[in-house]
Amino acid sequence: MTLQIEVNENVYDTSFVISEKHLFSFDKINKPYAFIKIYGLVKSKDSGQRFYWTGDRISFTENKNVNHEITFPVDCDVNKYFGGDICPKCKTKDKVIPIRSGLLSPDIPGKVGIDYELGGCVRTPCDPGWFCKRDTLRF
Repeated sequence: MTLQIEVNENVYDTSFVISEKHLFSFDKINKPYAFIKIYGLVKSKDSGQRFYWTGDRISFTENKNVNHEITFPVDCDVNKYFGGDICPKCKTKDKVIPIRSGLLSPDIPGKVGIDYELGGCVRTPCDPGWFCKRDTLRF
């Protein structure tokens, strides 16, 4: 897994195996808080990649070390499936379409329900990225 960690304006890049627990240390954060953003790509069984992200705000007390644990990827059922765009129910991808989230442009090619499924306005780390039209399943 490749990982990018953003702490306020500083960006740290690293690579590691996803099954390991890692400890990161950040020095000289001269603010009473930091926004930690974690981004990562994980390769799936179909040779595709899945993008994960999460974040948190951490407050600091002057001259003290702070331990803060962030589970990554976020522990939810959607993030436990590594089959990419292959439906976990029918085991095929001929009826699978991507789920599009956010404010979509009217210029996006294709039709809703045929070429893509609509997600919500805001995407969270546990929102599914694929929809199987055969099984009406989001995964």
